[in-house]
Amino acid sequence: MDMIEAIKTRRSIRAYKPDPVPKELLIEVLEVALWAPSAGNIQPWEIVVMGGEPFNKLKKRLATKRAAGEEPRSDIPWPHFPEHLQARRHAHGKRLFEFLGIDRHDVQKRLDWTVRMSRFMDAPNGIIVCCEASLGEWVLLDVGYFLYCILLSAHAHGLGTCGLGEVIRYPDVIREIMGIPESKRLVAGIAIGYPDLDHPYNKFMPLRQPLESCTTWRGFDDK
Repeated sequence: MDMIEAIKTRRSIRAYKPDPVPKELLIEVLEVALWAPSAGNIQPWEIVVMGGEPFNKLKKRLATKRAAGEEPRSDIPWPHFPEHLQARRHAHGKRLFEFLGIDRHDVQKRLDWTVRMSRFMDAPNGIIVCCEASLGEWVLLDVGYFLYCILLSAHAHGLGTCGLGEVIRYPDVIREIMGIPESKRLVAGIAIGYPDLDHPYNKFMPLRQPLESCTTWRGFDDK
């Protein structure tokens, strides 16, 4: 799989086969991602790779809190979206729920879907991506590079992934079960496993905005 194919065919996988990913394959995936760029080559990212009983325990605890409606306490505040981005976000959510057959007024089904996200989409393995909290906001760009490289590398190795902000809504639970110190900021989670490509959840295709919607050209001859 070449680079362009990997970028254009990668997508969020929302249903997985139950088979755990061998540690050796996860190492191959992650060693590729280590080549992500970072400012000053500081490589500020840190990860916890999860599986087995500790991961199952975490998924259960997170799902219980989400289902109970407990107030989230993420290390990274939820953004305030400007109107045009909020509209885009709502349009995407509407398309997804229509595809899943979830009525916008069905509160329980919408909650069930969110709870499923908190269980890492029921993937057999998961990753928590974090960094030193003392580094501030700037390094989040570097951590994002690394996270995306994991997604691309996993795809190239025949695995599926889904980047998840939902799973870090209760960082205290993750720190307790996974032994992550308070000095670390939890940035995101990743569901990872063998994709169940026959599952209806994985038939959904997101839309992309045209290039002109986000691009300004200066100094080019457009004649």
